[in-house]
This record gives sequence, structure tokens and C-alpha cells, in this order.
Amino acid sequence: MTVVFREMRPAEAEAVVAMIRALAVHVDAPVVPRITAKSLIANRHLDDRCTVSEGSFFDGVPAGGDTYLLSHIIHDWDEASCLNILGHVRRALPAGGRLLVVEMVIPPGDEFHPGKLTDMVMLAFTPGGRERTADEYSTLFAKAGLKLTRVVPTPSPVAVVEAVLA
Repeated sequence: MTVVFREMRPAEAEAVVAMIRALAVHVDAPVVPRITAKSLIANRHLDDRCTVSEGSFFDGVPAGGDTYLLSHIIHDWDEASCLNILGHVRRALPAGGRLLVVEMVIPPGDEFHPGKLTDMVMLAFTPGGRERTADEYSTLFAKAGLKLTRVVPTPSPVAVVEAVLA
């Protein structure tokens, strides 16, 4: 079972839908309209194997998933909050399970990437949020007891960052 936190934009959904094996649970805060998640699931013909529920990743994550997906979540928070979220996932993740993080991954060097601008916006408007490089994700995951295994680009500016238990 895949446990998904947050809705995805259509371009990102294509990469993630290919990774969903069997059953999925979409979890989001009670204030987020559930109809958006239900529409995405129905449009992808996944409604026979996906459910939508409410919850907070700050309080814990549903047990029983083999894959946990955090879409546009980690970049919103300071390191302590990220480690809290990732710690809940690590405790729920079984041996052989994986975490998928959908975020912008800033490439090295001076070449333009939208994540570099978004990083400045995150600095100004979030409680310590930021965009990260692959190396920074690797370091953050290691602090949470996870290991980065790969970064999968998508047609959009975001990538799917995969981690497993360390």
C-alpha cells in the first residue's frame, strides 16, 4: 500500500502513478478539499485501489504502507519539523519499503532553475522552508535514519526523490 500526503499536479502525477503498486491512501489536512484528491484518483482510474482520509504528518502517518509519498511538503518546513515528519515515516516504513519525496531539487552550478527562485520565496514566506540539492536531501534523510537511493526527474521542475531505511 502506498500512503500519499498531498495532492500532485498532473505532470508530477504521471511519474508517481507509475510507481504505485497496489493500494493507496491519500492523506491531507482536514481543511484541504477532499474532492481534488478524489478527482485525481478517479481520472487516473485508481479509485478501486485508493482511498482518501484526513490526518497530519506532524502527528504520525498511517501504518501498513510499503511506499510513503510526501508531495510538496518537506520544502515548507525547517529542519526540525522535517526530521519530525521523516521520523514518523521512518517508524512506519517496513524493511524493503520506500519514501518518495516530490519536490524541486536544485542542481549544482550557476545554471537557472526555478527552484533557486522558489528557495528565496520559501525563505521569506515559510517558517524555515527551503529548496534543497540532492546532497542536502541525502544529509537530511541520513539524520532521519533514511538513505537517498535516487533522484528521478519529471517533465516539470520537480523530481521524485527516493529514500529507503538506512
